[in-house]
Amino acid sequence: MNVTQCWMRPATAADLAAVAGFAEMTFRDTYAAHNTPEDMELYCSQAYAPQVLAAEMHQDDILYLLALVNDNIVGLLKLQWSQPPLPMPFDNPLQISRIYVHPEAKGQGIGRILMAAAKAHAAEHGHDYLWLGVWQQNEAAIAFYKKMGFAIIGTDTFTLGKDPQLDWLMGLPMPKH
Repeated sequence: MNVTQCWMRPATAADLAAVAGFAEMTFRDTYAAHNTPEDMELYCSQAYAPQVLAAEMHQDDILYLLALVNDNIVGLLKLQWSQPPLPMPFDNPLQISRIYVHPEAKGQGIGRILMAAAKAHAAEHGHDYLWLGVWQQNEAAIAFYKKMGFAIIGTDTFTLGKDPQLDWLMGLPMPKH
């Protein structure tokens, strides 16, 4: 795959089925081996249901961006204007709610392209802080976020199906312009 041919665009309602399928496929690829089939099914049926994604795509505080190569989705970024679940001295934080890379595209720079898009969007819209939650057992993602400048700032509970799991909260102050 040639990442120099990768381009980004906002997802639209026409992308709904493709976004739902891509998000669920990448999530299952990353987490299925570490969780019960029942918890995976429950979570995926709720988080990636077309009606849930359709509603999110119409919200002013959520943005889905797609990374494409040859019109195929190779990455997905969900940005959400929300406060972290712990007190922070920032006025306008932006959450990276999802950053998914196709399993066959991992290690080829797509994650860096998605992260650059998140940082550019944050800077363009005056966000003073980027934050995200990541499962404490997802060592590859944690290493990637640290490489991108994020630091661990706390913990939070993420419920996958019926299983409460501990996430690291990670954050990155944005440069002031």
